[in-house]
Amino acid sequence: MVLGNEQTFAKFAPAVLIGQVALGVIGMAAFMFAPRTDQPALLYPLTAQAAKALPAIISRPGSAIAARGQVAGSYIVLGERSGFAENLLSRGILTLNAAAPGCGPALSDQARGSNL
Repeated sequence: MVLGNEQTFAKFAPAVLIGQVALGVIGMAAFMFAPRTDQPALLYPLTAQAAKALPAIISRPGSAIAARGQVAGSYIVLGERSGFAENLLSRGILTLNAAAPGCGPALSDQARGSNL
């Protein structure tokens, strides 16, 4: 039995709708957490090796550590970052927009009024 157009649509409509909603949510999250050149960036090491290398990588000229991130081993940095995110991702370091929810400085740093 071959399904008609209406039956085919009715059968796959929920899956198509769920897929579209999922793509929309993923797109909005990517836009919200993508690093921007005019804002501080949160650097989050994904491996233990990346966590050891991160302070040396971000202490290069043109960048400055602004604060510690909310997650252990993460830092918020300021400075020139052209091509920075792609290079860091290949080293196991995720770069996020520090202005996004949950990506700001550690709460203990905010309470002390200290950056580090």
